[in-house]
Amino acid sequence: MRYKKQIYILLFILLLSISISNSEDSIVEIENQVLDDIEQNGESEVIIVYKENVDKKTEINEIQTLDLNKKTLRPLSSEDIDFKLEREFKIINGVYGNLTKSGLEKLITNNEIEKIYYNTKYYTQLEDSSELVNATLAHSKIINNFNITGKDIGICVLDSGVNYTHSYFGGCSNSSFFDGSCKKVLNGTDIVNNDNNPYDNTGHGTNVAGVAAGNIIGIAPNATILAVKVCNDDNPSTCTNADIASGIEWCIQYKDDYNISVISMSFGSASSYSTSNPCVSSVFDVDLANATSNGIALIAAAGNTVKTDGIAHPACNANVTAAGSVDKTDVLTHSRSDLLDFVAPGVSINTTDYLGGFSSVTGTSFATPTISGAIALLLEYKDRESSETLNKTQYENALKNGKNITDSTGLNFTRINIIKALSHLDNKNPQVNLSISRSIFDETDSITVNFSAIDTNTQTFRINISYPNGSLLLESLSGINLTLSSSNYTLNGKYNLTLTVNDTNNNINTTTQSFEVTPYVTLNSNNFLNSSNGLIIFNFTGTDNQNISNLTLYTNTSGTFTSNKTLNVTGSSNKTNITLTNIPDGVYLWNIQISDNNSNLAQFHDNYTITVDSTQPVINLSQPTNNSINQTAFDIDFLFNVTDIHSLNNCTLTINDVTNKTFNSTISRNININITTNLQAATYNYSISCTDSFNNIGTSETRNFSSLGDITNPNITSVTSSSITSTGSTITWTTDENTNSTVNYGTNSSTLSSVATSSTLTKSHSVSLSSLSSSTTYYYNVSSCDVSNNCANSSQSNFATSAADGGGGGGGGGGSSGGGGGSSGSSDSNTITTKAVEENEVTYDSETTSDSSGSGSAKNLIESNSDLKDGLEKTFGYDENKKNQFNTIPNTNINRKLKSSKDESIVTINVKYSGKTTVKNFLLYDEIPKTFAQDISDISVNALTSKNITIVKADPIVLFTYEDVKPEEEFKIFYTVKEKVSLEVLDEFTEPITLKKIEFEEKTTKTSKETPGKTDYTAYIIIGIIILIILAYIFIKKKKN
Repeated sequence: MRYKKQIYILLFILLLSISISNSEDSIVEIENQVLDDIEQNGESEVIIVYKENVDKKTEINEIQTLDLNKKTLRPLSSEDIDFKLEREFKIINGVYGNLTKSGLEKLITNNEIEKIYYNTKYYTQLEDSSELVNATLAHSKIINNFNITGKDIGICVLDSGVNYTHSYFGGCSNSSFFDGSCKKVLNGTDIVNNDNNPYDNTGHGTNVAGVAAGNIIGIAPNATILAVKVCNDDNPSTCTNADIASGIEWCIQYKDDYNISVISMSFGSASSYSTSNPCVSSVFDVDLANATSNGIALIAAAGNTVKTDGIAHPACNANVTAAGSVDKTDVLTHSRSDLLDFVAPGVSINTTDYLGGFSSVTGTSFATPTISGAIALLLEYKDRESSETLNKTQYENALKNGKNITDSTGLNFTRINIIKALSHLDNKNPQVNLSISRSIFDETDSITVNFSAIDTNTQTFRINISYPNGSLLLESLSGINLTLSSSNYTLNGKYNLTLTVNDTNNNINTTTQSFEVTPYVTLNSNNFLNSSNGLIIFNFTGTDNQNISNLTLYTNTSGTFTSNKTLNVTGSSNKTNITLTNIPDGVYLWNIQISDNNSNLAQFHDNYTITVDSTQPVINLSQPTNNSINQTAFDIDFLFNVTDIHSLNNCTLTINDVTNKTFNSTISRNININITTNLQAATYNYSISCTDSFNNIGTSETRNFSSLGDITNPNITSVTSSSITSTGSTITWTTDENTNSTVNYGTNSSTLSSVATSSTLTKSHSVSLSSLSSSTTYYYNVSSCDVSNNCANSSQSNFATSAADGGGGGGGGGGSSGGGGGSSGSSDSNTITTKAVEENEVTYDSETTSDSSGSGSAKNLIESNSDLKDGLEKTFGYDENKKNQFNTIPNTNINRKLKSSKDESIVTINVKYSGKTTVKNFLLYDEIPKTFAQDISDISVNALTSKNITIVKADPIVLFTYEDVKPEEEFKIFYTVKEKVSLEVLDEFTEPITLKKIEFEEKTTKTSKETPGKTDYTAYIIIGIIILIILAYIFIKKKKN
């Protein structure tokens, strides 16, 4: 048998050699197990995965017969069939079926195929241990009035099926399961047997489902189950690549229908992996990644070997949480490596049996559903807490808060603890309740306070009660209720209770309540009342659970409270006031006493203050003195000071009975204050008035004074003309004070008839002159005036404008082979020389292409633009059969500028090529809008370096051809019309299209005579390989004999 295999491999190499020598296609990647299986059995179960851009539907029709030339579909029962299609995947771009040797030979160079996978078997895991992970305690925790049990979380169990008729799965009948009325196992499918009944005939899947979500006994007892049968009924049960892939895709497909949030996989590969031996690539890796991106948690068994340096696939996949196991003493005895994430118990687990009862089971299969159920609890908690979900990083970070376990190799793992994981996720404040037996009490009543809290984690209580004056009555840190008697509340009024609860994550919630002890009084007026007229209204409210008799106002001005006025009132609550008038200036304390019909007396818990101030501020003026004359400056300082009982709000300077300036800054009493203002030469009267914090206003005497004002002219220096062009110049000068700016100018020195001014007051002056005539001498002087209208003039100066720029170029040619137009100057001399030039400019982004050559995008451009195609046909004879005749040119920067004046408008196109290679035929296609010119005959076209200008259309469209354009080379194109064009026209130009023409070489088959010195060795290579095979066969035969 071994020699046959060697011969088969040699023959296969021969086929590969022949395929390579006759094809430019690449060889399809094939897993070794496929070759071994075909060599031994003549066919193999495979999964064929196509490349991303291949249409799977089209390929299925071809691959069922593999007659790739005729592409005809023969019946699947044909004797010469090469591939029997069993299943088409929904997410994987591929199919599953049986492939024969001849089929493999036909597929070996199919460039539509990415890889051919062997339908690898995976094994259910049944040999390890587990123990409690605080799941029962987690079920007792409450979040938003729900216990944490996994309710409404769907767990997809990929295994040997589930006995949904079991009482702990709802005792559902076959008919109820098929009509979708089961409450626990909501739905499922049998991938192995290609039907919709995932019933378990071996027991493994039922055991696993019971651990994850069985009623009462499951980790998440109220979670729902989706049974997906991907493992067969053999003993032991096995699962294949194809069935697992289809199972995962089924869970993703029905994710939203059943809120599928977890996929539990208690199986694994025979091989093991670690960081040093990376996880193998599998055909269903794309399904694992797709499940993760859809928010589904993936959990898989680590494996049952005693290896300490590797775990199974798919547990080793980066999208999967690997589940290992420990015994009751937390000793790791089975598969682990540095890729293992978590461990959970699995010894003697009492779970559901597929025969309808219960059994005690052991294995890593049950560490997996333990972690699956734990994640379901975490997902439910987060959803109920904040309507959010958890990603893989978040729920794994929560699970890391379990018990740390170090194995004999020094690796560290976490045994999960659901309570600690929930605590890690807990961001919700405790729910608190605080109640009082009633809200109003008599002085002799007892008061009962009840309080409680609900939270996922342990909490502490703190309740404090404060007197009406805010001081602390008592604080309690324990218990659920307390009772207060009359000895506790010695003040009448409103008492405040505050309950604060915090959990182990320091989430805090606070609530408050209050109760009243009567009789009591509330002062409704603000404390620290102010009055400037000796009138005060005292507002207050009396409250009693009996009838009020009277309310009395007490005031204190000398250290003793005396009764001022009493009001006789009735009722249990009375809001009223007392008014006092003609109160002398001063500071007073006041309070209200309440009396009820039982002679119970009470006062407000604090005395309030009133202040009466009717005294006006006194203002003393310092300067200007009365009838004085200010001779030195026009900025006048007004100095004064203010005397008053209380603070001052503002002071105002009034000049000639008009408010001049108000001073709102902090005003100190009895200190000189200065207000400065600017005045011209004149005689004035002034006064100062000040307002204090009680709105008392005091006004000073009125004084008279005179001001000579500012009589000094500015000094003008450094008069200069600069920035002289053919149409303008800038005149600058300086002054020794802030003044305005005026330039008088003209072409006649005796008559300066033009004026340019600026009213801005400044010391540095700059005035621009525009619309001047070229080659002309201008005479000018400058003048500046200050705020007092003192003015100064400079002496006369002159400057000459420069000559105008040169004229534009000649017109361009019009035929398909016509050259560029002439020019009287250089190629850059197309500038506008008329007055009042306007400019606009647009820069186009550097062109890029989606493919490396640019041929695809070029073809799309040409096919979508009939005018471009016509231009190429006129110039080169465009051939539609040559798809790659033209490419786009990346790295081309194009700038378009429009200059417009009264008599002429010019569009300049600046092109810079920044590629790395020389372009032999560089094409630029440009469509000119009719708003610029109605016809090509209206435009003077100047493109000096262009080899050819093709007029594609007269209305007008142009195609320019340039030869041998080198990297970093630049060239320009000019369009000139003899009229003024609006600058907005530039926005109507579209971006030019740049292409390069490819020179094709006809491919011909030449004989050795046609190509002297060149020999085709293909036939010799094949003959040589055949000889080697024959010699190898003789050697093997001889060795066997």
